[in-house]
Amino acid sequence: MLISVILWAGCVKLSAQQGYTYVVDEEFVHYENIFIRVEGLVLTESNQIVVSAHWHPLSGHRGIVRLYPTGDFDNSFGTPSSLGGGGALFRVPGGYMRFNNTPGKHDELGQPYPGFNFYFANNFPTNPPPDAMALFPLPDGRFYVSGRIYLDSLGNKAHLVRMMPNGSVDTTFTPRVVNAPLSGKTSHMMFYDDERIMVGGNFNTFEDHVSPHMVRVFLDGSVDTTFTSEFVERYFTSARYVDDQGRIMITDPAGGFASHPEDTVLVMRVLPDGREDTTFHHLEIEGGTTAQNSYWWPAVIGVVPEDD
Repeated sequence: MLISVILWAGCVKLSAQQGYTYVVDEEFVHYENIFIRVEGLVLTESNQIVVSAHWHPLSGHRGIVRLYPTGDFDNSFGTPSSLGGGGALFRVPGGYMRFNNTPGKHDELGQPYPGFNFYFANNFPTNPPPDAMALFPLPDGRFYVSGRIYLDSLGNKAHLVRMMPNGSVDTTFTPRVVNAPLSGKTSHMMFYDDERIMVGGNFNTFEDHVSPHMVRVFLDGSVDTTFTSEFVERYFTSARYVDDQGRIMITDPAGGFASHPEDTVLVMRVLPDGREDTTFHHLEIEGGTTAQNSYWWPAVIGVVPEDD
């Protein structure tokens, strides 16, 4: 299977995959009101494009917009609102969810979803604020939020919470915590299969299970102890794709495994139990650094399987 990767880097050169030709579709209309970048994009069943982006201040846009398949603006969708711009975008039952530090929800027409109120946006101590990092919707409309969520005025916190479709707390779910380090947090989620999700972030132990940077949990939040990562305990990493053999493609493995301490490994594959898949030629770059204080910090932000 060929794997395409999406890179963000200061100075990276990769040769194009032989046999593939990528050209600009000159018939597609470039919508000029995007100010800085697109951060979320969903294709509808009719091939329209719902976009979450940082908009030009004079555009009048604040939330999400919809474009026709040609790229032309669809003025029947959305409305200027106080929901802000940018963030990841998800299709959910009854509409769309957008995540930019705080979850927002829109109906099928792009309007603010009636009755949606994210509980932790209004019920947390002023100091410190919640440090949410990712949103992960479930098929039934409930959704997980990972990061560092402060639960009361004493600063007690959770790193994985589950919410109801209207933004209230799912009281049937026990909030889960990172045990070490104290500054650790979860930052990325994706399905492993129908019953488990991969949770990545900056942590060494999750619910007392030692598994640096990445852990596999059941939908009730309990840890799947059959998975233990072998990462060097340094910084974030994320699961991006699971193949039909249960192998996990990961990006930015934060110094890699103990067997690969180099700072420039950007894509690796691990086996279903968390061990490195040594049959996969991991992707490195020459030059650059993953130092956290470096502005030009090379990173892979997406992995997509090709048809073959």
